[in-house]
Amino acid sequence: MPPRYPSGRVFYLVFWLTLNIFLFIIAISFLKNLPPFRRPQVQKRAFGLETEYSALVRKIDRTFHLEECDIRNLLEVFRLAMPFAQDSSPVLKELLFYPPVECVSGFYLGTNGARFYVDNYSSFPFPEYATPETRSIREALIHGLAGDAIMEEFRKDIIRRKLFQKEPTASTFADIYFARINTQFGDENAPASTGLHENYLTERRFYYYEEKNINPEFCEFLAPFLASRQIFDGAGAVRNTPTGWKYLLSQRASFVDAKTNSGTMATQRGLVHFRPDKEDAPENKIRLHLHCGDTHMSPFGKYIAMGATHMVLRAFEERNRKPWPYTTGSNEESFIASYKLLSYDPTLKTPIFLKKNGSTVQILPLELQREYFEFVLRNVRYFSPEEAHIMNEWSRMTHLLSENPEDASEELDWAIKQRFLLEHCGGDFSSPKAQFANFLYHDISERGIYNTLLRNNKVKRFATAEEIFLARNNPPDTRAEFRSRFIKTIYPIPSVFTVSWSQFSGDGPLFIMSNPLERTNPHAESTLAYMRKRSTERGDMSAPPDYA
Repeated sequence: MPPRYPSGRVFYLVFWLTLNIFLFIIAISFLKNLPPFRRPQVQKRAFGLETEYSALVRKIDRTFHLEECDIRNLLEVFRLAMPFAQDSSPVLKELLFYPPVECVSGFYLGTNGARFYVDNYSSFPFPEYATPETRSIREALIHGLAGDAIMEEFRKDIIRRKLFQKEPTASTFADIYFARINTQFGDENAPASTGLHENYLTERRFYYYEEKNINPEFCEFLAPFLASRQIFDGAGAVRNTPTGWKYLLSQRASFVDAKTNSGTMATQRGLVHFRPDKEDAPENKIRLHLHCGDTHMSPFGKYIAMGATHMVLRAFEERNRKPWPYTTGSNEESFIASYKLLSYDPTLKTPIFLKKNGSTVQILPLELQREYFEFVLRNVRYFSPEEAHIMNEWSRMTHLLSENPEDASEELDWAIKQRFLLEHCGGDFSSPKAQFANFLYHDISERGIYNTLLRNNKVKRFATAEEIFLARNNPPDTRAEFRSRFIKTIYPIPSVFTVSWSQFSGDGPLFIMSNPLERTNPHAESTLAYMRKRSTERGDMSAPPDYA
């Protein structure tokens, strides 16, 4: 009997079913990769802040001084204040400053992995607190507040221990004012300025190592955003202008003179800046190091400014639609001039000069921020909970400033300070009272104007005292976590080992943790285990020794 074959109808049925199953599989695979169905991307970026504190000395004759000699004498007092003596503040001792000896390069904190040092390389030395690496902007800002608490504890300890009297060059000092302000005593013409530097982990393709230059497309995209975000970030200032004393939107803009360059010191600052330290970032990443922002007291404006910066970075990294239409053009001077003019205008009506389709355009900062907001919406499909909150706050504040800027006077520094000066100084910005209040607003102690307003519930509170305490005493779940564990392990051993942002060594070779989001790795754990064993064998696991 001949073999039986499927009839034509059955054959075509099987073929049709097979084809449909195949097409169904292809369709599902395709749909999963379309934006509405793609799995949410978890945007991983490390953040950090470096706060430089301005210092003012009050002498026993009740006069205030910021001369270079007095500030350098204050540096000597700070060396005495390092918490290694028997009578040092218990609060400071608990932070485990490492190394537990005088160190020119500064100290890392065993409790949270932050860094503290006195910058003695500029003409005016100033204390600086660098937060540990964090995974969120809010966490970075809270760690910045923890730095304020540590600085205030230093001030109190210096006075309690009468350290002024122990340093002959500072024997006429009575008190110190540490302030988060971009200029000494708010004086634009002071011989030195201080800043707050923002750090973002981003993609290395935006920087050309061989040419030591920034990707031009990236710079053209980011510079207008940074120029216009001062409407959120400005800390307000009182300045003597050619037309008299005025209230300004931003302090920092006066010290930025280019779209980009390689320095952070005076005459070298640009809007867009990278730190191309290869050992501090993974192979395909780099640290965007911005020093164009104002030093804040109220974290709300900085939260929006940093949050929006993160989102426009992400949109540029993931962009898949039309290119960004605006550029600064070939006339950089006009762009920078309009950026500086905006910093003098708390009405936010001064336009930014840009190029669009080859033509010069003038665009208001609020409108430009809306353009960037829409660019993010067009290019980013999924948002983490914090990113969604950032987008909402960015949109809310942009709308609020366009409708009634005075309503921002519980959140944004420039609006808070302006309201205070109008209410308490009558708008006379030329008066000594207004000029001193301009500085005292930024005093980080309880006598500071901002902190007084915060204590009296006149401004919104960003973080609780408990959150700040926890940030001071605990590291984020980043590379800072290992740094903290490493310091706590080696602290009792009476030897000095290598600890930095990315480099560590016990008794063995130096090893590098280049990824700031890496909490640990096998090499790190084996080194830690060896140092624990060594410490136990020596019987050194008691409380850390005092280094007088």
